[in-house]
Amino acid sequence: MAKSYGTLKKLADGDHAVLDDQGKQVILIRHKDLMDHADESRQALSAVVLSAASGETLPVDREVVRRTQQVMSETGLSYGRALNRLMASDRDLAQRYRAAHSSELSPGDPSPGSKGK
Repeated sequence: MAKSYGTLKKLADGDHAVLDDQGKQVILIRHKDLMDHADESRQALSAVVLSAASGETLPVDREVVRRTQQVMSETGLSYGRALNRLMASDRDLAQRYRAAHSSELSPGDPSPGSKGK
């Protein structure tokens, strides 16, 4: 049986709190942080799907994920911020990553995230 950590309560500002058995707040979940995390997860998943669509996972993708997770564990940063820090600190890796993914879209395709006409 799963252990219960308390009761989830929605706060007026859209944030959530987990309350223990005595009603004391033990965890605060900020709505903005949750949405940032969801957006970063969606972007990471999108990169994996693009890579999978090509029929294989590129070695550079594996290196980026592994090293981003390493930065996250060392610094406590979110995935998106850790990825940005990694790419800024290793320009060669950033260039290899962009080169591997720039060929996935043909010149006539809209860029990811753009609205079609």
